[in-house]
Amino acid sequence: MGFSCVLALEVGLLGITVNCVCPGIIPTDMGRVNLEVASVRAALQDKTALARIGAPEDIAGRLHFCSDDSHFVTGQLLNVNGGIVFS
Repeated sequence: MGFSCVLALEVGLLGITVNCVCPGIIPTDMGRVNLEVASVRAALQDKTALARIGAPEDIAGRLHFCSDDSHFVTGQLLNVNGGIVFS
């Protein structure tokens, strides 16, 4: 995440934007391992404001950063995690 912010500073004068999408718990091949145990899945769901685990589509929909519509957005971190709160 820090790298994205520093890179945004380095390449901004070249007209290049750099942003970082930070996904929450998503049942991908890597994340699915954490969700196989029902009690673990329930505990993770309970820690999110939306009370659910995200889907890959929830992350892919954030590709607005890749369009020309966001040409003035750079050095930003977007947490796409359903409002997860670890305490």
